[in-house]
Amino acid sequence: MMSKYVYIPFDRKFYNDIIRFSDGQLDPVDFIEDQVYYFIERNLYSHAFAWFGDRLIEFAKIHFEHHVEKLEAEFARGNILPEMEAPLVWKEVTISSGTDVRMQYGGSYHFARVKNGKIEDQDGRFSPSEWASKVANGTNRNAWRDLDFRLSHNESWISASHLRVNIREVLNELGNQEI
Repeated sequence: MMSKYVYIPFDRKFYNDIIRFSDGQLDPVDFIEDQVYYFIERNLYSHAFAWFGDRLIEFAKIHFEHHVEKLEAEFARGNILPEMEAPLVWKEVTISSGTDVRMQYGGSYHFARVKNGKIEDQDGRFSPSEWASKVANGTNRNAWRDLDFRLSHNESWISASHLRVNIREVLNELGNQEI
C-alpha cells in the first residue's frame, strides 16, 4: 500500500547542502520525521494533552501503542490534567503557553511566562504592552522591540519583532505560491 505524504516547505538550498556536505549520509526527510516522532513521544506525559486534548489516548493507540496502558493509568490517577491553556495571540504572532518571556530594562533582565493567553509574572497577568510598561515602571514601551521569547523547542531567545517579521515572510510566501 502506498503511503500518502504531506509536503512541508523546506529551504531548497539548505536541503541540498545537507545532502551534499553529508555525502548523502543524512536524509533530511527521515531525520525530521524521526525528530517529530521522538519529540511527541518524549512529551506524551507532559505536553501532549495540550496538543491532542481528549483524543490523546486515541492518537497514542495509533502511533504509540506501547504507551497506551501507562497513559490510561496516568489519566485515571489524574496525573495528566485535561487543562488546555490558550496561547498568546498578538497580532499575527501566536506564542504557545509555557513560553518564557524576558525584557531588559534598567541594566537587568526581567522574566515572565506566557500562560493562558497572557504574560504572567509574580504580580499578575498582562498583555505584552502592559507587561513591557510594568517592567519599565509605567513608561510607554514598544513591546515588539523590547520583548524576547524563548520558544519551548529552542534554547535561544528571539525578539518579538523577529517573530513578527518571520511570520509575515511566511504569510507573504504562502500568498505568492501557486496552488
